[in-house]
Amino acid sequence: MRGVLLGLAWAACLLPGCRSIPPAQVQTPWGTARAATEAEARELALLLADLVPRVRDLLPDSQGHLKEVWLDDFARLEHRPEVVGLAAPEEGRIRIRADRLGHDADFVLVHELVHALLGSSWDPLPAVMKEGLCDALSCRLVPEIAPNVRAIRLFDAATAYPNARLELVFFEPLEHRREVVDIALAGRRGPPPSEALTLAGQGIHLHDESTDQSALYGYGFVVTERIISRIGLGGLNRLCRRAGDMGLEIVPLGWLLDAADLSLDPAGWHQAVVQEIGDNELAAQVAFLAPQLASHLVSVLRQRFPALDSDRFLDSALPTLGWSAGSKRVALGTVEPLRQALSARWSAAGPETLRPGEGWWLRDWAGVQVTSLLGPDEDDAAYTITRLAVADPDPMSWAGSSGAISTPDPDLARVEALIRIGRDGEGLWISSRARDGFEVFGVELEGLKVADLGSGLNVQLNLDADGFQVVTVRLPGERQLDDLVLYHESANLVVFQRLSGALGGGDQRFPLWVPLQR
Repeated sequence: MRGVLLGLAWAACLLPGCRSIPPAQVQTPWGTARAATEAEARELALLLADLVPRVRDLLPDSQGHLKEVWLDDFARLEHRPEVVGLAAPEEGRIRIRADRLGHDADFVLVHELVHALLGSSWDPLPAVMKEGLCDALSCRLVPEIAPNVRAIRLFDAATAYPNARLELVFFEPLEHRREVVDIALAGRRGPPPSEALTLAGQGIHLHDESTDQSALYGYGFVVTERIISRIGLGGLNRLCRRAGDMGLEIVPLGWLLDAADLSLDPAGWHQAVVQEIGDNELAAQVAFLAPQLASHLVSVLRQRFPALDSDRFLDSALPTLGWSAGSKRVALGTVEPLRQALSARWSAAGPETLRPGEGWWLRDWAGVQVTSLLGPDEDDAAYTITRLAVADPDPMSWAGSSGAISTPDPDLARVEALIRIGRDGEGLWISSRARDGFEVFGVELEGLKVADLGSGLNVQLNLDADGFQVVTVRLPGERQLDDLVLYHESANLVVFQRLSGALGGGDQRFPLWVPLQR
């Protein structure tokens, strides 16, 4: 679908040398339908008979002339694989890529029909809003595709804001508390709305090839839709006529902003865009972002839910996603493409159950994380859990890969967790060591919190000889430590922590199974 939405274009001319006229044709009152075969030409003619009258009824001043519509392979012939439709209003011709027939040719045709049938009163409408107008009418006349069209256009407009963020909400295991994680989105490089909405003429053509034109289509759609929802298509056309009567080349920016109830304040603009995203559009956005979101979920949450498969994770953690600046949220488990993408990545990302002497690694956008469980041995009767992080020299190449390891090399990595569990004459103890201290530290035993740094419950803080902060917990009762297992599905002992400082490893949970004997 994305190729369709990004590939609709207006063409000032079609060079004769690039044309290969389709041989089959069917005459209609609304123009000649041409295609490679008679069957395709007839099918195209039926679309014309259905859609041209409906576009003319809906579009004020639809005085343009349509001579013919070609269904051909121009994208391949003219080396423009991204384009699925072209309109040349001065020639009265529309061209639609042949492979759209039977797929979404109705949407493509409506979009290009609007370009072709616009009367001269629409001339002062900014170029990006002409594209927005084509999309807006396509949404109304082909409603089954509207959520996808709106989702992509609104996503393009929202991600033009440099601080755009998604908000992931889920319930933590065991404690069942609500957690919120922000997902930053890379901003698009493009002109601001104040510049995009002052581009006159037809089509969207930027001379700077490094600029992302998707944002421009998003701007045009948002402003057009907001104006139509407030003053209708007739009201939008009256703005254009007013500008034309005053001899203006383009509708003034202030008129458009007033009619759309928008300002140019970046944060306010972004919030207004996000508020246009409804439940259906948000679900569609999650669907086409499914591969990236699935990789992100694996990287951020896989180690918190080590004993669950992806379906059980979705059904127990109940993750939802929405825009930080918006109010809508979609349950990720209800979006089938996301469930499928997550299933494909979740099991491969571990972590596997770890026994003493074993380790596991995960590679994500931040680098490589290595978790290992060591001991006890003849020199040290305690168990040690380590988590190491190695920065990735090529962060754009990460794929959420993972696997088992035998012996991590601590000299190659930054220590993000160093937890020890042992037994002495006073009983069982747990300690953790951090250079910059702890924001959070706690221990749960058989589902009950038995230590919490924040409230001072059953913890001791000390500095070691190297200046590191060490937190120590004594477990209550007479208990025997034996055969400890990390990331076990029946975990009865959970250590959780968050380190202070920029090098902290974020929220960390280490679920353990220990055959505790009284």
